[in-house]
Amino acid sequence: MLLYIIMRKNVFLFLMILGTTLSFAQTKGETKTVIQPNIVKMLTEHGHLHKKEYYSVYKEASYEHKVMIVTDAISNSKYGCLQIVTYKNNIGILELFEIDNFVKALTFIKDKVLNTTPTTETTYEYKSLHGVEISLWWNQDQWKCIISTSTRAAGYYLDGAIHIENIITSLQEAKALIVEKIK
Repeated sequence: MLLYIIMRKNVFLFLMILGTTLSFAQTKGETKTVIQPNIVKMLTEHGHLHKKEYYSVYKEASYEHKVMIVTDAISNSKYGCLQIVTYKNNIGILELFEIDNFVKALTFIKDKVLNTTPTTETTYEYKSLHGVEISLWWNQDQWKCIISTSTRAAGYYLDGAIHIENIITSLQEAKALIVEKIK
């Protein structure tokens, strides 16, 4: 009987500590949560009047970077994103908070991958929140790199480190333009 009472007290104490810990962890996690604007969600909400402005930042034959600034005409709140337009006007979106990771991925590919020679089949993949993808694979003694805007869309092939550097520079310019326009 005494053992039963001790075990009940230990279980009760354990549950109190666990509940307090979980409650504290949840509260602490909530204070760190940063809500990033989701431009696609914003544009699909009903009952808002949106003004959209487009700025071309980089353009080649079948590939373009366009900054899109969206202003809620009533509240005057502004959001920005980068549209990547590929073959046949397939559009993928990088939100402002995604551009840095996209640049990091391309920089890694340029600096750390293109100068290697794998001994086995090797691929790299990057996917954004709204369908922009980087695919890199080793094929017949060379690296192939493509940026696509959806799994069904034809992508845009990147031709070496210099070409990738041009894309990176354009992405950085686009981010700076977005930040400037949404002030």
